[in-house]
Amino acid sequence: MTNTLPVDLKKIWFGKLLLIIIYLFLSSIVLLIGINMAGYILNIPLKISFIKGFIAIVIMVMASSWQVPFCLFLCKKFNLLGGILINFGFGLIFNIMMADSSIWWISPYSFTSRLMAAFLEIHPNGKGFTGEDIEYANTKFYMKEKSRSSKDHYGMGLYIADVIVKLHNGKLILENRCDNKKGAKVIIEIPLNYSIESSMLIKSEIYC
Repeated sequence: MTNTLPVDLKKIWFGKLLLIIIYLFLSSIVLLIGINMAGYILNIPLKISFIKGFIAIVIMVMASSWQVPFCLFLCKKFNLLGGILINFGFGLIFNIMMADSSIWWISPYSFTSRLMAAFLEIHPNGKGFTGEDIEYANTKFYMKEKSRSSKDHYGMGLYIADVIVKLHNGKLILENRCDNKKGAKVIIEIPLNYSIESSMLIKSEIYC
């Protein structure tokens, strides 16, 4: 004979959801503290204050909490890895591809990006490249300003990406979006040669 405790399964379920949301909030706070400490130690000025970052975390957690029960449901149906991959794929399609479109409101994945665009003025489609940027942005230590005194970046990201792509006989192409939306577009083309007779080209477009 097996005795079971008189536990309400609904309360356990809601307890799990609440605990995961609390962990999500606390981990975001730890990340925020780490970013501010790193900025102070490395003498890198931060454009977003700690208070504004804290408020942004509260908004993001509230806007994305719906994913917690959804991910638990996916993990129950498809195991942990399957749930993570499915939610990641949905995020790529319904956030990255829809956040700056006119139908963003039909996708709850894009709510966080839209809220951050309004509150932190961080836009998902970026500002775009200038003519000079397109020509020199993948050059080593290019920082747009001649004095090279900017603390925003060190002019190495696109340069390193370009070096890696060229090592694979590929091309890194910089241009601006031409689909009536502002923002920069980075195209990476890498050929895959299976034999002398046949080849395949991998093309990836990154909007930033």
